[in-house]
Amino acid sequence: PQQLTLSADKLPLEQLAAAVVILPNIDDRVINWLDNAKPQGDGYELTARLLLENGAIVGGSARLQVEQLQWLAQQPVPGVAGINGSLNWNGQAATLTLNDAASNTPVTLNAPWVFRDVLTAQQANAAIKLRNDGDALKVEISDIVLDNADIRLSGEGSVRVRPGAPADLWLNLALAQADIAAVSRYLPVGAMQRQPFLVRWLDNAFKAGQVTRGTIRFDGPLVPQAITSGVGNFRADLEVANATLQFQSAWPSVENIGARVSMADAGIEVAAERAKLLGLELEQLQVSIPDLTRATVLI
Repeated sequence: PQQLTLSADKLPLEQLAAAVVILPNIDDRVINWLDNAKPQGDGYELTARLLLENGAIVGGSARLQVEQLQWLAQQPVPGVAGINGSLNWNGQAATLTLNDAASNTPVTLNAPWVFRDVLTAQQANAAIKLRNDGDALKVEISDIVLDNADIRLSGEGSVRVRPGAPADLWLNLALAQADIAAVSRYLPVGAMQRQPFLVRWLDNAFKAGQVTRGTIRFDGPLVPQAITSGVGNFRADLEVANATLQFQSAWPSVENIGARVSMADAGIEVAAERAKLLGLELEQLQVSIPDLTRATVLI
């Protein structure tokens, strides 16, 4: 194979994306994403070594520092803005490593097929790897750190995209702190579209309090009924303090809750060591709703 070496002190990322599109032997799905996502930003310290055979790229490596990287949302890849870090390619996979230490600019994430709002973080670190996985493209996300006024979490995840099939999502997140009143902002409503009652209940049930520790896991396809139909597995285990919970609008709120809240698919269980209801101090309170879509309550 022939070897081609490239370097640049500074390179607009939109020009780099345009150059990648015209290179031979590039996956059509990558080309389509670059055409539609329209990445922008500044690239620095580009070093690249390309191995060519009959005019096609058969291997090599490349490294690039990026600042203020952004691209438009193209399902299943969320849109982002404000990204700083490094981009590495080893001939088989590309890895984007986020590092926000160089800038105070907030990082935003836009995935309208999952979340209703654009999410913003003062700190956002992760390593995002793109590679082929058989006939699928797989995005692997590790070393996630997200910190903003509402939530502080860490974890890992992946998205697998196959031709003619819904994308598969896997998430494993650990919460260090979260504002319960802001929980609806982070609901994956894209996987709950066929259960509007469940979305409305979660929007209005959690009034105040703090999550002091917890885990959130999801494994399944990104389809509207993933959580409630059983095709996806969802589980959240949360420890809450000073929480206020209102099961129904006509019911009195349960206040000052110190409890463990477990959600599995469409069900919820609350095991409270203490709580206050209508001014009465309660201990060892347990509430179970096996299926929120049917709103059957057992106390």
